[in-house]
Amino acid sequence: MRKHYFSIAMIATMALASCGTENEDVQVLPVDGDKTVETPATDNKEQITFKAVYSDGEGISKTAVENRNCLVFTEGDNITVFDGKESSVFYGDITSGTSATCNFTGTADPDAENYYAVYSLKVEKMTASSASVEIPSAQDAEAGTFDKKAHVMVASASGAKKEFKFKTANAFIRITAPRNLKSVVMTGNNGEAIAGNVTVSGYSDITVSDASATSITLSGTMEKGKEYYISYAPAKFTKGITLTLIEETGKQGAYTTKDFEAKPNQVNNIKAEKLDKAFYYTLPKGASLSDYLASFTGEVAEVIVTECENLYNEVGDALFYNPDKKVKLVLPGSITQIDEETFMGTSNLLSIEMPGVTNIGNRAFYRCTSLVLTSLPDIVDHIGNQAFQDCINLEQITIPSNVEFLGDDAFFGCPSLKSITILGNPSINDPDKNDYNFCPNGTVINISQASYDSYKNYWKDCNGNTYITVKVNGVPVDELP
Repeated sequence: MRKHYFSIAMIATMALASCGTENEDVQVLPVDGDKTVETPATDNKEQITFKAVYSDGEGISKTAVENRNCLVFTEGDNITVFDGKESSVFYGDITSGTSATCNFTGTADPDAENYYAVYSLKVEKMTASSASVEIPSAQDAEAGTFDKKAHVMVASASGAKKEFKFKTANAFIRITAPRNLKSVVMTGNNGEAIAGNVTVSGYSDITVSDASATSITLSGTMEKGKEYYISYAPAKFTKGITLTLIEETGKQGAYTTKDFEAKPNQVNNIKAEKLDKAFYYTLPKGASLSDYLASFTGEVAEVIVTECENLYNEVGDALFYNPDKKVKLVLPGSITQIDEETFMGTSNLLSIEMPGVTNIGNRAFYRCTSLVLTSLPDIVDHIGNQAFQDCINLEQITIPSNVEFLGDDAFFGCPSLKSITILGNPSINDPDKNDYNFCPNGTVINISQASYDSYKNYWKDCNGNTYITVKVNGVPVDELP
């Protein structure tokens, strides 16, 4: 298993805020509790109701997520309130479903000068200056939200106002699952404590200390493309963090960041495309891809090539002569050209990332019958003749606006190709040939206005093919002048 290092600049950092704030991810988590009950009054205690208000005072605090950015309260929410002498549970007024607002009712000393509140499933102890709570090291994965037992909010209120302005004490890592996962393990790379019983000091200016556990495991069925959260005690990660992702098949990958400092109420977002590379094998400099594939025993070899002097011989031949090994490739940015016939006939190539490529030569991917692509690098400016001919698994492709030349029969013989989008105005070798070199049966070709203006007759003739539809900005070309 190889670790891949990424700058924390690649991780979008944001704070939790109230529902309706644009461009901010705002989620807090419901806590299990009994439904609203009457709490019998005792000596020096009366029933009191507190209104929950978010810390900025502009919106109502929320305890669950709906539609990613919009938050709600849920049935069963409760908080623990300390009146300066003792603490007791206050229950939310939601009896079913969710609501945009919530009042919490319980019994406390009505003459207290100040009150202090904690939103946490497990509260060990409260004082006027701190609360002892738990951020568990074992958390359950739930798509789009947090584990209920892993979220902590605190607040204080004056006796006169009876209003809690909650602030979140923990921090979050939000991931988009790059593939179906069964668990994700978070660790600090310098042994930082991030979970367990913690002390939250201050109800306004929050600090979190005394964590003891150095790892957190998020477990459960995590579906590819959905978002999941890890709640942890804020810390300064002097060597970054590592997320170990484990597929349902047991395959593991490790994603590692550089150093950063997490604050309370902070969400660090890590996208699927970054995490997916954690599963790839990084071919060491000077190592033979052919030898690696020959010894590979898994289902799909996912390989990052770090350097290459001769792509045809070192990579193309490695795939061609190991046809029983399915391969996903990432090429180094130093590779700027896919030479003629480099991958021709490599039916085992499933996908390829080529971030530095500007020129795709003639027949470069000819008869790559397993290849699946949806787009090409934005910097590509040349696509050669028959470059993707007979790539029978291609379903859609976008031709970047930088492409100046699109060769004959570039996508000929691709029966699954149902959508081609041409963003720019590439030259066409012989506009009088009308060989429909973009046009497998049933394809919709979306072209730019510039391409239509340059090759109007060509595109109208192409649209005349019974099986082809050519459109400009969604309008079929046979409806255009």
